[in-house]
This record gives sequence, structure tokens and C-alpha cells, in this order.
Amino acid sequence: MAIRVDPAGRLNGPDRLPFFTRVLERVSAVPGVQAAALTINVPMGDRPSMGWDAVQEGREYNPQTDNAAGRIVSPGYFSTAGVTLDEGRDFDSRDVRPNPFVMAINESFARRIRAEGREPLRTRIRVLGNSREVVAVVSDVKHRGLDADAGLEAYIPVGQAPAFFQAYDLVVRSSDPIALVPAIRDAIWSVDPDQALGTPVPLEGYIGRTLRPRRLLTDVLSVFAGSALVLAAFGVYGVVGYRMASRVKEIAIRIALGAPRWRVTSLVLRDTIGCVAAGLAAGIPLSLAAATTIRSYLFGVEPADGVTLAAACAVVITAALVAAYLPARRAPRVDPIAALRIE
Repeated sequence: MAIRVDPAGRLNGPDRLPFFTRVLERVSAVPGVQAAALTINVPMGDRPSMGWDAVQEGREYNPQTDNAAGRIVSPGYFSTAGVTLDEGRDFDSRDVRPNPFVMAINESFARRIRAEGREPLRTRIRVLGNSREVVAVVSDVKHRGLDADAGLEAYIPVGQAPAFFQAYDLVVRSSDPIALVPAIRDAIWSVDPDQALGTPVPLEGYIGRTLRPRRLLTDVLSVFAGSALVLAAFGVYGVVGYRMASRVKEIAIRIALGAPRWRVTSLVLRDTIGCVAAGLAAGIPLSLAAATTIRSYLFGVEPADGVTLAAACAVVITAALVAAYLPARRAPRVDPIAALRIE
């Protein structure tokens, strides 16, 4: 859960870090709170990312490539937010002014440094006018949306952040963080009873907000897909029924010659499966060719995902067999004499 804490102009620059440090101490002591930390950018939150110049020492600055999304976080933020620490150490109480400036970078940034034949840890990068040593590499985080690449990200500790950053999001991890909101508010107000607080939002809520337009489109497409499936089932039923009507004489002769009823039923089902197989043989390549048009609406699955495609084929085959069930049951009941007389 995240809750905005903004002292606004009530605190001078030097007083902000002690204030937020006391807030973290009080909130962390609330029973049920597993971890608490600060950040200026909750993943997929409403605050836009900041762009920082981030150039490695020893190379010439390139405004097209030497920039990264800036994140300011407190010690413990990575574990609180579930960001994996791949290499190095987390920020701690040592990382304050005037101690040596440090920073963390994400895996995408680290890959670019490795591509230049260097190790990310202990690399020095100039950010916000200061040369900082990379002390950690963390996993990529999708801050802008599930369908957006993480890009290059640079994290610096709150103890070494510029003084003009005065509002932070308090991130709290708990088995039921919303239930702890009253106690968390009391903990913050015990530091400053006049502090205004933002609306607590579960991080799932931020994710859901970014997904809302796509979920709406997906729901609409699902309605059309369901309608298409129903129409396909009726279409298969009509085609099977028509093919059966055209084969009444053949079926009557088979029954008259002693063909078992199960053989007649299997004949109808086999004919149906043949039609469906032909349709799938034509439809699967077309679906693979058209799948690229929906790539931007997918997350965690590729357009040509084999499991999804197999499941869709299974649904179509099941719909076809259900649609063919009544004609298949009716076929063995054909009266040979009546059928041949009609013919």
C-alpha cells in the first residue's frame, strides 16, 4: 500500500529528512507492518518520472543515450516493494550527506555497462551534478505500465537527495495493509498531528488503473469472441445437418445392409471432425499472421503462445462436437424404407 506524505512548505530542507526518518520509525513499529519505506515514484503511480542525466565517468556525455529515469528511495525500499537485489548492497544509514555519494541502477542499465566491457558495481556515474558509485544492481521495474519497457533507471538514497524533494509516498508491506490504515495514520500524526495525508492506495490499485483501458477492450473483444463461438456452433450444426440430409439414402442403405448404429454415429462424427480439421488448418495460420496486431494488449504471453492456441482449438472442437451431437444421435434412427421411398 502507498500513502502520500507531503509536508509542503511547513518544513525547511534540513528538517525534512529527520521528519521522514521519524515517520518511518513510527510506522515500522506498528503491529502487523512487515516493512515500510519511502519513494517519490510508486510503480505505475500518478507522479511522472523524472529524467536525469546519467553519464559514466570517462566517457563523453551523449544527450540521446546518457539519461535515466530518476528514483529517490529510502533504505529498505527494494525489499518492501518486492524489487530483487541482484548485486551489491541495499542503501543504509551510512548513505547520507556528506558521506560518499552512492546509487543503484536497474538491470537494463547494468546490461549496457557490461556491453562496454565493464562491471556495474563500483562504476562511477554522474547524476544530479554529483559523481556517484554504483553499489547495487536491482531488477527492472515496470513503472509506466505492464506493456512498457523499464528503460534505464537510477536510484539514489533519500539521505543524499536534493532538498527540494519534499513529498514522498510511504510504501507499507503487510498481509492486510488497508486494515492497518488507522494505525498508520496515528503513527504519522504522532510525529506531526497537523500532517495532511493522501488517500491510501493498494499497489494493485495502481496496476489496475493502468490496465483499465485494456481490460475494457478485452471485455468487448471477449463478447465478440463469445458471439463468434456461438455462431460457429450453430454454423457447424447447420452444415452437419445439411450434409446428413444429403446422405440420407447412403445412411439408409448402410442401415439396411446391417451397419451397426454406432458405426453410423461415428460416420457422422468423423465427417464433422473432418470439416473442423479443415477449418483449423486454414484458421491457425491466419490467426498466427493476425496475432501481431494484438501484441500491444498482451502481457506475460506471446501472440503465438502454444498453450493458448491449443486451448482455443480445443474450445472450437468441443463446440463442433456439441453442435454435431444431435445430428449424430438422429442418424441411426433413420427408417431405411421411408428414406428410400422418399429418394
